[in-house]
Amino acid sequence: MSPILRSGDRPELSPLDGPPRLGWIVSILSRGRHLTHRVVKLEGEKFWTRGDATLEMEGPFSPHEALGRVVGFWRDGKYHRLDRRIDDLVGLASNHAQHRLRRLLRRLPRIKRAVTDKDLGAPALSALAVRLLRLAAGRIEVACQAFGSAKKPDGGGASGGTGESWVFVARSRLGRMGEVVLACVASTDPLTGYVSSLSVIAPFRRLGVGRALLEAVEEKARGEGLGRLGALVRKDNLASRALFESRDFRVVPPGEISRRKDLLPLPAEMDLLEKML
Repeated sequence: MSPILRSGDRPELSPLDGPPRLGWIVSILSRGRHLTHRVVKLEGEKFWTRGDATLEMEGPFSPHEALGRVVGFWRDGKYHRLDRRIDDLVGLASNHAQHRLRRLLRRLPRIKRAVTDKDLGAPALSALAVRLLRLAAGRIEVACQAFGSAKKPDGGGASGGTGESWVFVARSRLGRMGEVVLACVASTDPLTGYVSSLSVIAPFRRLGVGRALLEAVEEKARGEGLGRLGALVRKDNLASRALFESRDFRVVPPGEISRRKDLLPLPAEMDLLEKML
């Protein structure tokens, strides 16, 4: 690794407050030689530097031998600043690399606005934006709360009395992400729960929120002794159909619906999807 400074450059120094950190460029006056090298090793009150192309050690040195940390330099009448935040994080890079990283950091707010303003299903949204959201969200946690007697799902489907129901809410570091309701319908064999009101906030629709909600629903249903789950889904709602089918739900044929005593006729635009537990 070559020294950051060349012959004729004039460094700007910042005084050291104690030993330097790894990765810093420091100016040293030792044994009559003036060195400007990167700190590569710390041991007690001593530090080692690396400066020429053969990566040879030039130390050890003591803090009192260091003239200070190089925070910038003048070359051919132009000042070059070394970014403290960047070189603390990844080591002191070239000015070109620092410039590209700073440009990327300035673009992040625009990426964030694009994610929140556009539908995640739109082709304009890049995979990078989805990955950034996934990193920002971190772990998705699903909380469950009972809220009394269940209502029958709107639009037909279930026949029989009502039982207990639960609401599931998905949250992350970014806040509330989505929710779903599980309603247990009594007087069915096997005991059946119906999934309804599944919704995921638009910016989070490609982060696995729906899958996390259905996993929590299935776990709760098994714990409550339910033997079957059902969901009414519009025929043209391809995203919801794909989500339920990925959890092994199947479309109940119209002929089977007409033969079963626990089901009512469905509207023409709806399908019933079920899964045995």
